[in-house]
Amino acid sequence: MSCCRRLTFLLLLMHALLPVRAQPVRGVVWQPPAALERAAADLVWMHRAGVRAVRAPVIEDDRLLTLADSLGMQVFQELPVEWVPVSVLEDTLAAVTRLLDEVLSQARAHPSARHFGLVRSGDTAAPEACAMVAALAQRVRRHGPDGSRAYIVTPFVEAERCAAAVDFVLLDRFADPDPPETVQRWQAAHPGRSVGLAALGTWVDAGAALGLAVPLSAERQARYLETHLSALQAPVFEELVAVFVHRWRDAAEWPLPLPAAATHPFRLRSGLQAADGTPRPALAVVQGFFTGRQTVFAFDAGYPPAPSLPWLVLLGWLIVAAIGGAYASSIRLQRMVPRYFLAHGFYQEAVQQAREIPPVAGGVVFGALCLSAGVVGTVWLDDLSREPALALVAGWLPAPTRGLLLTLLRQPVVLAALLGSLYALGLAVWMAALTMLARVRQRRLSATQMLTLVTWPRWPLMLLLAVALGVREVASDWVTWGMPAGYLLVAALAVRRTLADYAALVPASPGMLAAAVLVHPLLLLALFAAALVVRYGGHALFVWHLIRFG
Repeated sequence: MSCCRRLTFLLLLMHALLPVRAQPVRGVVWQPPAALERAAADLVWMHRAGVRAVRAPVIEDDRLLTLADSLGMQVFQELPVEWVPVSVLEDTLAAVTRLLDEVLSQARAHPSARHFGLVRSGDTAAPEACAMVAALAQRVRRHGPDGSRAYIVTPFVEAERCAAAVDFVLLDRFADPDPPETVQRWQAAHPGRSVGLAALGTWVDAGAALGLAVPLSAERQARYLETHLSALQAPVFEELVAVFVHRWRDAAEWPLPLPAAATHPFRLRSGLQAADGTPRPALAVVQGFFTGRQTVFAFDAGYPPAPSLPWLVLLGWLIVAAIGGAYASSIRLQRMVPRYFLAHGFYQEAVQQAREIPPVAGGVVFGALCLSAGVVGTVWLDDLSREPALALVAGWLPAPTRGLLLTLLRQPVVLAALLGSLYALGLAVWMAALTMLARVRQRRLSATQMLTLVTWPRWPLMLLLAVALGVREVASDWVTWGMPAGYLLVAALAVRRTLADYAALVPASPGMLAAAVLVHPLLLLALFAAALVVRYGGHALFVWHLIRFG
């Protein structure tokens, strides 16, 4: 045997003896086009790009599965059980079981169909969901073809409760800032449980300019995939079941979840191609990694867009200027301020006698404080719009209402004005109710008196406004939880102070004060929310799980 042949033999022997490094299945999320020819072309193109698996809804056309068989691709078929609470899971069990049986029967003739998604981002943080998941998974094992595996897609990491019921879990963490770190969190929380990534990707603005310096640009999407596909090649991620890129082509329908909805909710997409098939730079990145030909890419930096005006901040300063102008122009307002804070009895006396009450300046302050409440609410909704919870709720709304909500999220000043107007309307209704209750004691309170009683105790809204505008860009968690907590605290203190002054003026009995509390708009809104929770308990629990754990 020649020297070269011996060297070749030794290399082949070493290769056979050394352990082969495992690789996760490389796939994309795919919505099959309605036309068979286009769907078949997609499969062929994906195979050439190194894609070896697709996440898709149930494939009804046998010819597509036959083509996937011939290409050696795996089809991860998912039942149409998506973003639903436990109650819906239980109600649809019989229908889902029948559909699963049909899918399993069809799959016996197709080796590409061995993976079955039972629930797609449902409320599997609730242990009650696991019984249904386990029943469906057991059905896959008993009636599915050899090698069948059941899985769920979940937005939860540490809070996931149903991982033990299936063969593996796919994490739905689209636009996750650090997917590798999320996988490690999963592995620490669920040792020994197989996991993969269901939706690796981020948003693209269809109208954004080119370049890495441009937010939501196609180059930013490509760099996101390059960064995280590279990181996922580390040995610690060898046991990943699969990595699915989101998605092969832009979806025409409104997507769930919807992070960054406040930016351009109608223009954001996530496909490797536009809806018309135009490839984006991300497609070259995915093809390079999936085929092993290229792992480093260069993209034009481009030019960052001109910074947009901070409209909410400007609105905040406008509110401050309005209150400052009212104070500077009204001698009565200047006299009332020290009375309210330093000699409250004199303040009550001035209101009772309806003297030195500045009606115009008081109205300006009332409007400014209501607008402050609107800005605080806008900051909170803007932060919440980056969470799957708001997208989930929006998905349950009728299409016109959902469209209005998303439009308002794109227009923060309009949204702040609307919320402020609703806040003012609620207070006006409460003032009318207090005026009618006062007549029980044969007391007539003027609109100016009631406006003063309701307005002055709400001065902490100015502090909450400053805090909201100061932390909205740096402390998302604080905004999510701190804003509603701060608002409720301000509202409770304001109601207490208003009713104390009201009791001194009328005077009001405990029964009148209780009635005044019962007709407060915030309490009525809370009762309405409680009724919704009782009526849609499973939906409310799902939203809570997404806010807390998602």
